[in-house]
Amino acid sequence: MTLTPSDIEQKTFSTALRGYNLDEVDDFLDEVVRSMRKLHDELDAARTELEAKPTQPAPAPEPARVVEPTPSPVVEPPPPPVVDESAVGKALIAAQETADRIVTDARAEADRILLEAQSEADSFEETRLQRKAEAEQEIKRIDGLVERVKGELAGLSAAVGTNLDDMSAAIDGAESELEEMGPDATSEESGDDDSEEEEDADADSSAPATAGAEVTSSPETDDTTETASGQDEAGNGDADEYFIFPEDGDDSEDSEDDEDSEDEESR
Repeated sequence: MTLTPSDIEQKTFSTALRGYNLDEVDDFLDEVVRSMRKLHDELDAARTELEAKPTQPAPAPEPARVVEPTPSPVVEPPPPPVVDESAVGKALIAAQETADRIVTDARAEADRILLEAQSEADSFEETRLQRKAEAEQEIKRIDGLVERVKGELAGLSAAVGTNLDDMSAAIDGAESELEEMGPDATSEESGDDDSEEEEDADADSSAPATAGAEVTSSPETDDTTETASGQDEAGNGDADEYFIFPEDGDDSEDSEDDEDSEDEESR
């Protein structure tokens, strides 16, 4: 099929992502159309010039002479008009070759543009599928993590609930034991606490009185010691008898020990 300028003008191409600039392609096709039209115009002009060129008329025959008949010379036919067909043919061939070359280049360029656009579209689709797979894998990982955290939270909640139940049961048991013991046990415990506090108060108040008694008894002890020593010197007492009187410090220590033991027994 012979390609015409109208075919090139009406040719449309599909667009693809990141393809060639459409304006540049359109400009190139317009240039192809102009070149083909120029060649067609030159071809038509050559044909018109060839058709309009007049042919040379044949020369008129000479009139016969009235003389003795002589053999008439043989008249050669006129030569055909001379037309430079080689130049026209060369122009036609050159125009056709140029048109074919332009069409071939245009088709090759269009095929290359389509091929590159398809390759880029395939690459884009592959990248999109890869990213989609990565996103789905990440979603699965996050879902698994969420499920694991939910499981751990459920376990912790169950453990806390069990501990709360145990503590509540222990509190209920203690309250039941207190109710079974009755109000007397509660009053006895409070009475024991009050008696212990009173005994502590009495022990604290009796400590100064004991110390005073020890201080007042010390002069009598001194007089008794002097009397005993006088009796020994006079020879009234028996030499084998000894009177041992406790010192002031020993009495106070013994009294404090007794008070401590009484406090412990009362507690």
